[in-house]
Amino acid sequence: MILAAAVNYSWSQAQGDLAQVSPFLVVTITLLVAIIVDLLLPAAARALAVAGIAVAGFLGAIAAALLLHAAGGHAAYSGFATGDDFAVFFDVFFAVLGILTVLVTHPYLARRGFLAPEFYVLLLAATAGMMVMGSATSLVTVFLGLELLSIALYVMTGFARKDTRSQEAGAKYLLMGGFASAFVLYGMALIYGATGSTVLSTIAKEAGSNSGSNLLLLGILLMGVGFAFKVSAAPFQMWTPDVYEGAPVAVTAFMSVGTKAAAFAIIIRVFLQGLPGVSTDWGAFLAFVAAASMVVGNLGAIVQTSLKRLLAYSGIAQAGYILVGLLGARPAGQDSVLFYLVAYLFMNLGAFAVLILLAGPAADSDRFEDLDGLGRRNPALAVVMTVFMLSLAGFPPTAGFIGKFFLFSAAVAGGYTWLVVLAVLMSVVSVYYYFRVIVHIWSPGPVEERVPVGLGPRVAIAVSVAFVIVLGILPSLVLGLAHLGAAPIALAAGR
Repeated sequence: MILAAAVNYSWSQAQGDLAQVSPFLVVTITLLVAIIVDLLLPAAARALAVAGIAVAGFLGAIAAALLLHAAGGHAAYSGFATGDDFAVFFDVFFAVLGILTVLVTHPYLARRGFLAPEFYVLLLAATAGMMVMGSATSLVTVFLGLELLSIALYVMTGFARKDTRSQEAGAKYLLMGGFASAFVLYGMALIYGATGSTVLSTIAKEAGSNSGSNLLLLGILLMGVGFAFKVSAAPFQMWTPDVYEGAPVAVTAFMSVGTKAAAFAIIIRVFLQGLPGVSTDWGAFLAFVAAASMVVGNLGAIVQTSLKRLLAYSGIAQAGYILVGLLGARPAGQDSVLFYLVAYLFMNLGAFAVLILLAGPAADSDRFEDLDGLGRRNPALAVVMTVFMLSLAGFPPTAGFIGKFFLFSAAVAGGYTWLVVLAVLMSVVSVYYYFRVIVHIWSPGPVEERVPVGLGPRVAIAVSVAFVIVLGILPSLVLGLAHLGAAPIALAAGR
């Protein structure tokens, strides 16, 4: 039977399936090329060469994604993956994240004496895992992408081999990540037992007729717990502050955006596309997680003395805001989530980029006092950091403000007014700790040398701050793309 199936699987069908995952394929080939180049070139030329190959690979993935959109995506590999516009949206998202990460981190890796080629290879591997998660239409594919991403991040977290805090963070992330993966896998197994399939389209049909099944509900709960861990949502956020603080700041910057976006991609896929018939059940769970995340994240950030821990708790709160929009009226809620993820990419990565520039050769700059006098040492850097903090706090006319407006409007339309009231109150609380950062930026500090900014970080930060401002004034530039990306999910959930 297996031989007959292999014979029937024609070369033209194989080409069609490969085309649907072409962005992932480009990144994977780039990863292999980077490994070979790292082995062949002399040590002095490896870092720059592999960095260039990584950027070229990410640009190639963007080109492949745009070609896929133009050709029209469809299901591939018997329903296990797809190249629809939702997948294309996240393929471009992750590729842009990869490019900005390479630009920001290249001088940092040299300054800290890290093995840059290995870092870029792991970055490519993690991005490939994210792309698999964005295009997955089967629980099996979701888990494969999740593990590919997670394994690469475990190594990246402990990348500072001589720093005991980095090693501790890597060990914690590995143990807690494995625990969360077990929850996801057990949940998927129970959903398979209740529906008889791992393909989301089949699960959607079977779940609608078995909505009262205890087996199905337990599977959703276990899987939701694992996803909440990956998205850094409370009460499953316990790993986030420790890992963010211990990992090298370059890894924290990439992880803070990438893991959250990838996790939300699979939450949207699995819950909205695969389980729309039981939305009342998983909606109650997500509402609880959203409320807990906003409270724990914002209150926890107030007492932090570490900048990375503060941004970790900020990320927990931001996950709560995004979940509020996810629960909102469809398709406005899905559109708002994708829009806010784009805004979060630029404002959060931009904030971490400033911390990367402040890092010394021995350790990262992680104290509030390290920001003192930045306004005199590098006024331009101080201004953009202020913009990023104001955007994270939700001040107009930034992308953070208009993004929260879209999220909260969708939630009110979906009947979650109480959750929006809590979100607004917690947003007011967040102003305190974001302004605390701004106060240190513009406070007098010791007279030090000007903070140097290389070409790569300058480009990445300029692009980030430009998007933060432009999206706050002209949100339609990305909102239309977000609507296009969310359309396949809305179509599948409506069937």
